[in-house]
Parts: sequence; structure tokens; C-alpha cells
Amino acid sequence: MLGLFDSTGRGTCYYSNGNVWISITCMGGLYLNEKGAQVFRWWWRDPNSPSLFAPMKPIFLSLNENIGIRISAQDHIHITFLAKGKQMKLNVGIKLELNESFSNFPNNTWVTETQLYLEKSKIKIQSLINKMSLITSFPNIKNLDRIPLPFHLKSRRYKLVKLREKVKSGKHIRLLADMSNEN
Repeated sequence: MLGLFDSTGRGTCYYSNGNVWISITCMGGLYLNEKGAQVFRWWWRDPNSPSLFAPMKPIFLSLNENIGIRISAQDHIHITFLAKGKQMKLNVGIKLELNESFSNFPNNTWVTETQLYLEKSKIKIQSLINKMSLITSFPNIKNLDRIPLPFHLKSRRYKLVKLREKVKSGKHIRLLADMSNEN
């Protein structure tokens, strides 16, 4: 079996050795190498999120000489079949509307004040490491505070601010498990 897709937005493609190559869910996807190690992970972009989130780069997979996969968005996942010089494209992507508690925070652990504090501390530490890296790379740099944060830190900071707002408003929400693992 080369791959499998269903009508709920889930799909999996396999290497010829049987290991998972790419796994897609309604929340995002996971790209693995032939040994099963994670190459990268992504979350589908929420249309309500600010523009500071970088758009996804298309992913191309060639399952064999006749079948290819192109993933460019949640609702743009195309399987291409090629035979005798003719091509057929099939869109297996789907756009799902998720309820608020799962659209931004798909894990099942409840948010605590300690988790919010730890996440804030992690972002602060990574910001300081980023500044130290800039200072060592560019020792003559002035006005270091004017240099914007990298997108991955802006994204995490934005998610944390939104999470804190929801916690303060008393809504039951859940914390994104990999929020602290994003790069």
C-alpha cells in the first residue's frame, strides 16, 4: 500500500519499506524520513489567525513513477495519476470547521497557571538566546531591541497571549502540547 486518505481529512503515505512517510490529520501533518524520524511537523493555518504565521510551503511526494502527491493547504491535497502520457488529478483535501476549544489547542490537558508561567519563561529564555546569538554573530550591532523577534517566537508569544486572554475570561480551553516544541 502506498497511501490511504479518508473523507475526514486524514491521510497517510508510506515508503516502499512500509514506514510512514507523511501523516495528515484535520489539525496538521507530520513528515518522517525512511527510518521514522520526524523531519518536520506543521499545523493547518487558521484563517482567523494574524498574518505573522508563515504560509505553508507545498510538499511534493512521488510514491512511484505513476503516482504523486502535492500538499499545499488543508483543502488542496492532490493525488496525481500518470499513465500513457495522460494525467488525472484528484483533490482529496477537505476544509473542516472545528469548534473553538480544538481549533487552536488540540491537546487534552487542561491549562494551569504554572503552564502559562513556564511557557512565558521559555519564550523569554529563547528570546535572550536569540539576542546572544545576534551579539556573537554581529558584535558591532547597535539598538538590539529594535531587531524583531524571529517568526517562531512571535507565533508562540501570540498563542500565549490569546491563551491567557481565554483563561482570564473563564472559558474552558486546552493547551497546545507542542507549543513549547515549535521551532
